Amino acid sequence: MSGRERAGIRAGAAAALTALPKRYARRAGAVGAVALLAVLATGVGVAVSKTSRTVVEIGHLGDGLNTSVIASGSGRSLYMSTGDRNGRSSCYGKCTTVWQPYLAHGRLVAGKGVNAKRLGKTRRRNGTYQVTYNRHPLYLFVKQHESPGAWDGQGCGISGSGDSNHSDPHWWLLTPRGYANKSESGFCQSVYQGVSG
Repeated sequence: MSGRERAGIRAGAAAALTALPKRYARRAGAVGAVALLAVLATGVGVAVSKTSRTVVEIGHLGDGLNTSVIASGSGRSLYMSTGDRNGRSSCYGKCTTVWQPYLAHGRLVAGKGVNAKRLGKTRRRNGTYQVTYNRHPLYLFVKQHESPGAWDGQGCGISGSGDSNHSDPHWWLLTPRGYANKSESGFCQSVYQGVSG
């Protein structure tokens, strides 16, 4: 319920009380106050029930691979970075223009096949919270504006290309168990292969 709607209810109640004879107004005022509080409480209850949520689910890579990976609620592949340590993100500034932190809004929801115990959040410098899985902060690859089932960011560096040094952070898909999946060659055609963990 919006503030305007609540104000309208109050105004209507006040007008109704004014129209009553004085001998009824006091009693009606007490009853009306209780009724008004009940209406407002109901409105607040509705607002609270509509809290936002952030979903992490199992996605499947396209092109006939059908490999299961961790994905956003809309099915977009999520990535982890080798540059992150102790569950905290190291991606800031220009890095976030390529690797968008998957932020938590409201409660976290584990989709079918996702281990809810491995879901978590880490606080970023600006006060927002980024979703983590198995203590890996999660990212969306924005350079190619991925659609569900795409994995264009697989093995890419901080710039979103494959020209990074081997020592630079790289981004990988995550298996449902929460480990880096290095077995699929994506857009960057990284030299790293195999599944770690």
